[in-house]
Amino acid sequence: MKKIEEKIKDTVKDFEHIYPHVLRHTFAARGLENGIQPEVMQELLGHTSITMTMCFQI
Repeated sequence: MKKIEEKIKDTVKDFEHIYPHVLRHTFAARGLENGIQPEVMQELLGHTSITMTMCFQI
């Protein structure tokens, strides 16, 4: 991640640090938006509760 960020910062000076966990949230939100079934996403994310998985839909 650091190497990618450094390359981006060479051209985009106001680029902010991306925390890896943000990518997990983005994956979940975009997956649910694009039709991945909540139960499938729950399994992919390793959640024991569907409620936890569906908090990404807020």
